[in-house]
Amino acid sequence: MIHLYIATLSLILYSQFQCNNGFVFPSHFPFLPMKKYSIADKEANRPISYTLPESQAKIIKKLDGFFGVIGPDKTHFQIKNLIDLFMSDGNIQGIFFKGGELTYVKNFIRTEKVEFEEKHGRLPEHMLFRPLFMILHKLRIFPNTEGVANTAIVSIHNKTYALYERDTPYLLDINFNATQIRTVKKITMKGTSCFSAHSKYSDAIETMDYDVITKSINYHQYDENFEWIRQKQIKTKHMPFVHDFLILKDKIIFVDAPFALNFRNMFSCVLPILLNKMDKTIIQIVDKNTGSVESYVSDESFFIFHYADCKEDDRYISIYASMYDQLDFSEFNIAGKYRILRIDKVTKKVFFEKNDALEALNLEFPIRFENKIVFSNNSGFVVCNELDILKQISFDDRHVCGEPVIKYIENRPYLIAFMFHKSTRNKGFIMVMDLNTYEMIEIPFLESLNVGFHSIFLDRPL
Repeated sequence: MIHLYIATLSLILYSQFQCNNGFVFPSHFPFLPMKKYSIADKEANRPISYTLPESQAKIIKKLDGFFGVIGPDKTHFQIKNLIDLFMSDGNIQGIFFKGGELTYVKNFIRTEKVEFEEKHGRLPEHMLFRPLFMILHKLRIFPNTEGVANTAIVSIHNKTYALYERDTPYLLDINFNATQIRTVKKITMKGTSCFSAHSKYSDAIETMDYDVITKSINYHQYDENFEWIRQKQIKTKHMPFVHDFLILKDKIIFVDAPFALNFRNMFSCVLPILLNKMDKTIIQIVDKNTGSVESYVSDESFFIFHYADCKEDDRYISIYASMYDQLDFSEFNIAGKYRILRIDKVTKKVFFEKNDALEALNLEFPIRFENKIVFSNNSGFVVCNELDILKQISFDDRHVCGEPVIKYIENRPYLIAFMFHKSTRNKGFIMVMDLNTYEMIEIPFLESLNVGFHSIFLDRPL
C-alpha cells in the first residue's frame, strides 16, 4: 500500500495544478472515476397530503416553522459498525409547517468534499485510502474528506449551521417561504480547524477540539461572528476523544475515557478504537478563569456521548447522562445506560446511582423539559424524573429516526420526531406527541428515512 501512496503522490505532484474552493488540486486524480455525479439526485422537496381528525388537525395548524434532523447518508439497515455513522455525507431531513400545510425536504450539505466529488467523481470508500486523503488535505491538494457535516444542526444568534467535530461549521439558509435549504458557505476560523458538534452558545461560543498526537483537549472561545477570543490547552491521560462536554458558570467538565487501539482490527476498520475495560475513566474539571485542572478518577471505564443535566452544590457535582460501558468503533453494538454520576468534592470519590429498570434499557438523546428528561431509543421513548421512570412508550414495528425535539404549543410540551415502520422500510412518518397526555398524532409520507442524529425546530421569522 505504501507503493500506491508514493505512486499516487508522484502523479499528483507532477500534474498541472489549478486553484478551486480554497485548496489546490490537479485536473485529474488517477484513483477517481470521473463519472458525472450530482448529489441533488438524492434530494427531495414535496408537499405532504394527509387527513386527520379535527382535534389533531388543529394542533398541527398551530405549528409554524421547520423541524429538521441531520444525519449521515445511510439508512438504519445499511449500518454495519459505529464508524459508518460518522463517515457519510450530511443531509437534513425535515418538515416545513405553515397553517396546516406540510412540505417534506431532504437536502445535502454542500461540503467541500461534496463539491469536489461532483466535479471529479465519487471518492473510493476503502479505509486504506483515508490516510492518503488526509496527507493530501494537509498539503492543500485535497478537500477535507472527513468534514461531512452530519452531526448537529444548530441556531447561533439567529443563524443556522451544520456541524461536525472534524471540520468547521457550514452556514445554512433555511428559506421558509420557498421551503428550501441552501448551503451558504463554510466558516473560516482562527485557532482551530475543528468545531465540536456540541459547542455551547450564550454570550460567547465555547467549543473544543482534540489532538491525539499531543494528547490534549483545546478549549476555545469565540464571539458570535466566530472571531477568536481565547484558548486553553488541557492535557489528557488517555487518548483524547470528546464528543460532548459540560459548561458550568466557572467550570469545564469532560470525561477522559481510556480509549485504545484495537490491533486486531488495524487493517479492517477505519477507526480501530475501543474502550479499554482494564483502565479507568477520569472526570476532568477545568477552572475557566485560572486554567487549573482537578481530576477525579472513577473505578470504572465508561464514555459519555451526551449529557442530560449537571447540578452542583457545596458538596457534590451530579452529572446526569447515558453512559457506555462497552464501546468498539468496529461494531454497531452499543447501549447507553442512564445514570447519575456523583463527584464528592471533599473526599474526591466518584460513585454512581442506578435504577435496575433503566439499566435494562438502551437510552440516548436526552432532552430536559420542566423537571423531567425524555430519552429515546430505537423503539420508543422514556420520560424520567431523576432516576424514576414516569412513562415508557415502546413500539413493536416502529423505529425512531434520530433525536426528537420538544415544542410548546399553547404552553403544552409536544414531542416531535421522525419514525419509520420496520416492516415497510420506505414508510416514514412524522409523530407529534402531547407530553402531558401521551396522545400521538401520526402523519405518514412515502419517503425512506436515513439515520438521524441531532434535530432542531426553528420558528418562522416574524
